[in-house]
Amino acid sequence: FGCYFVASIAGPFVQVERWDLAQGALNAGDWAYLRVVARNIGSAGAGGAIAARVTALDLGGYVLAGDASYPALASRSSGTQAGGGGFQIAAHDTVTPGRLLRFAIEFTTSDGFISPDTIAVPCGTPTVLAFDNASSGLGKWTPGTWGITSDPDHPLPFFAESPTGGYANKANNAMLLTAPLDLSHVVHAYAEFGARWDVQRDYDGAVIEASRNGSSWTRLAATGTNPGSGLSNVQTLGQPIYSGTRHRWRRERADLSSFTGAGTATVRFRLRMLADNAGQYDGWNFDSLRIVAYDPAMQPMPVAVDEAQVPARLALRAPSPNPATGPVRLEFAMPRAGRARIEVLDLAGRRVRAVFDGALPAGEHVFHWDGRMVGGHAMAAGVYVIRLSADGESCARRVAIIR
Repeated sequence: FGCYFVASIAGPFVQVERWDLAQGALNAGDWAYLRVVARNIGSAGAGGAIAARVTALDLGGYVLAGDASYPALASRSSGTQAGGGGFQIAAHDTVTPGRLLRFAIEFTTSDGFISPDTIAVPCGTPTVLAFDNASSGLGKWTPGTWGITSDPDHPLPFFAESPTGGYANKANNAMLLTAPLDLSHVVHAYAEFGARWDVQRDYDGAVIEASRNGSSWTRLAATGTNPGSGLSNVQTLGQPIYSGTRHRWRRERADLSSFTGAGTATVRFRLRMLADNAGQYDGWNFDSLRIVAYDPAMQPMPVAVDEAQVPARLALRAPSPNPATGPVRLEFAMPRAGRARIEVLDLAGRRVRAVFDGALPAGEHVFHWDGRMVGGHAMAAGVYVIRLSADGESCARRVAIIR
C-alpha cells in the first residue's frame, strides 16, 4: 500500500476528504443524498474537470444517481460536487439498523488518472448516547494525565494525551468515560470522533477499548487503526492500534457492535496511550466524540400519506420496525376498492400466516401483524416475506424477525 500511495501522489490523487447525508440519515427502505467533499492530495493539479462515479459494494445498498463532476483541483485543494446536490443512494428495507453499507467512489481526471476510495454509510437513525467536544472541561471523564489544549491547526479545544509535550517512556495513560453505556437494546453502536496522531510506528500506540465489567478490556478496530506489529509489549500482534503519523484531522469510527445485546447495560469506554521504553512523540489527539447506537425500536415510521388522496397504484410500504421483535406495522395503498389479501410467507414461498383477507375501499390502510404464526405460536427468528395482493396485482416486502 505504501508503494501504491507514493506512486499515486506523484500526479493528481483525489480522495474523499469528508462526506455527509443531506437528509441526516439513510434509513432502511429510503434514499438520501450523499454529499462528498473531494481533496487532491497529489503533487500535481488536475488539468480539468474531474468525473466521479459511486457504486454500491454491499448487498442492501443501491445507487440511484451515481455520476457527478468536480471542478479542477490544484494540489492540496478541496472541492464539492458541481451543483451541490450529492449522489443519490438508497438502502433496502431489510437492512439492519446500524449496519455499514460501503460505497466505492472513483475519481477520474481529464488526463486519465484514476483514484479509488471507499465510504461506509451506517443505515438508520442513530440515538446519541454520549457527546463531548472538549468545550466544557473534563467533567465527563476520569482523565488521568489527559488534558485539553488547542493550536493554530485546530483553534477550538480538543483532548490530548500529552497536552504540554511528547508522551513519556513506558506511558500507560487511560482516559475513562465516567458514565457507562447501555447497549442492551441495540444491534449496532459506534464511537465517532475527529483525530490526528504522531506515534512511534510499530512500537508505541493508542487504543480504543471497551469492557463489560470494567476489568477485562477489548481493543476496538477503528477506521485508522492497524494490526499490531508484535515488535513490542505495547503492540500485541494483530490487535488494532493507532500508530505512525497523521497530521491532518479526520473523522474516525470505532466499532462497538460486539458489545451490544443482552447483558450489556453497563459497558465502559476508554482511550489509552501506550509506549515502550524509548522514543517520545507528540501523541494522540481527538475531538468531538459522539457515541451512537442503532435501536430498531427507535427507527422512524414510514411517512404517512393523506388518507383522502387516492393512490395511483397498489403499493406496500416497508414494514416497521424492521428487524422486529414483536408486532409489525403494515401500511399499504389501494388505487381502487376491492378485495385485498395480506399474507406472511417464508423464504420458500409457504404461507405461515394470513393477516387480512377481505374487501377494502380505495386509499391508505394500516394493519398490524403480531409476529405470530397461525395458532398464536411465536414466529421463529429469520427473514419472512409480506405479500399484498389486490385486483390481480401483488407486491412484497421482506421483514426480519429477531429473538
